[in-house]
Amino acid sequence: MKTSELTAKEQAIWDLLYKSEVPLPARVIYEQVWGERYLFSSQNTVAVHIARLRKKRPQPPIITLWGRGYRMKKED
Repeated sequence: MKTSELTAKEQAIWDLLYKSEVPLPARVIYEQVWGERYLFSSQNTVAVHIARLRKKRPQPPIITLWGRGYRMKKED
């Protein structure tokens, strides 16, 4: 698989983070991308997908803001 190929879920997360001006909590990402109610165990699902995205598309980087969520670091 090429590093540029994203799954549908990964692409949806990428698009969500790219468009957002504020950090997005895992709850928001999960409910928007999966279309299901967020459970505590869903946090790991989001974290795994974020980790895969970081490997496939390192730029712009996805930043973790502990206690607040994820955001994409964009050029200022």
